[in-house]
Amino acid sequence: MLPRFFSPRLLMLIWGLGFLPLAAGLLDLIPEWDFWLISCQFVSWLIVPVLAMLGTPRDTMTRKNRSADNSPPERPAQASLPVSPSDLVWSVVIATTAFLLAAGMGWSSLSLPPAYHDEYSYLFQAETFRLGSFSVPSHPRLPALFDQMHVLNEGRMGSRYLPGTGLVILPGLLVSWPILGHWCCTAAAAVLAYWIGRELMNRRAGVIAGFGVAFSPAMLVFENLLLAHQPTLLGIAILVWGALRWMRTGSPRDAILSSCGLTFAMLCRPATAAGVGLPFGIVVGWKLIAFLRAGELRRMSGQLAAWGLPLCLGVLVVFFYNQSITGNGLTSTYQAYTEIYTPRHVYGFNNVLRGEQKLGPKVIEIYDRWAENLTADLAVANGLTRLLGSWLWTWDVLIIFVVGCASVLALWGKQIDPRWG
Repeated sequence: MLPRFFSPRLLMLIWGLGFLPLAAGLLDLIPEWDFWLISCQFVSWLIVPVLAMLGTPRDTMTRKNRSADNSPPERPAQASLPVSPSDLVWSVVIATTAFLLAAGMGWSSLSLPPAYHDEYSYLFQAETFRLGSFSVPSHPRLPALFDQMHVLNEGRMGSRYLPGTGLVILPGLLVSWPILGHWCCTAAAAVLAYWIGRELMNRRAGVIAGFGVAFSPAMLVFENLLLAHQPTLLGIAILVWGALRWMRTGSPRDAILSSCGLTFAMLCRPATAAGVGLPFGIVVGWKLIAFLRAGELRRMSGQLAAWGLPLCLGVLVVFFYNQSITGNGLTSTYQAYTEIYTPRHVYGFNNVLRGEQKLGPKVIEIYDRWAENLTADLAVANGLTRLLGSWLWTWDVLIIFVVGCASVLALWGKQIDPRWG
């Protein structure tokens, strides 16, 4: 039951007022508010009442249990989560919506060249994969003639970035449609967001999450750039969904699924993968210690293998990838490129001061001087800027408001799964 300050009349008033900024945007009264973005937000605002009225079998059972004993229902830790035709229908609808939004946003720019120099490096990476190799030989006489941003050219030519994104681009490249893989990543991530919400709460929460990903402004931008963001998002979505299932079932199959997601995200953006995977890693470590203390060595070894084998395979891929391009499996392509061409962009504090001590003849001077010297104050400022930017671009202010209202209507009074926190 909603509290008094969330009365239906107030919520309807809020919902109605939400059309005012949308109307201003649609009438072109707000500069730089993209028409596609306004349209997506307008549609998402319209579906809020539908989300609020959407019912689920689990909700019905919750109400029955409460009416029977007047106490909150208990959800068994190993409870099964049956899949109904409604789940499959919602998955198809969400995937189709996300894919069509991606295609609609990027269709007019398909004939244009990439927007960022990183994209050329990823395209080069996919092209080398099409040849069946991680790298190609540098030109024997004039190697510098083929220098390219974010591509190592020191005897072997190869992208400085890890191979996950190139693998996503490759299928689309084979049909002369490189962006296709990124659109599919977005559609798959939106569906997985639905199943994550379904896993943690109910079908209603899943629909909110799935459509939230599909309509997110950041998704509409990055799904049409040949960058690592969308492939990483797909890996992270698999990681989270698999880990949440494993926390409910304890099944090694779910552990393998989650670890494969983490491994793929690591092959795209390793720092992002590590940051998202760390909380789940703590839970896994705690469980393994519990098995060890209980003397369940066989169970512990099975779980350890399920979580560890995909990661070990990923590390081997990275080793051979580095070996092919840098000549040393322990020297990453990213590290080698930074040391040779952009030493001021090295990770850590005082990067400019440290990089200037290692300037060499192949430094890309204009790009290298773009780096700012990282201090503690600048790190805090950058963190706040990133946090605010991520908050705004993930949902945008209006979409945050939409999802907030819909979530209050949809989730208020339901039992919160302990895996939320």
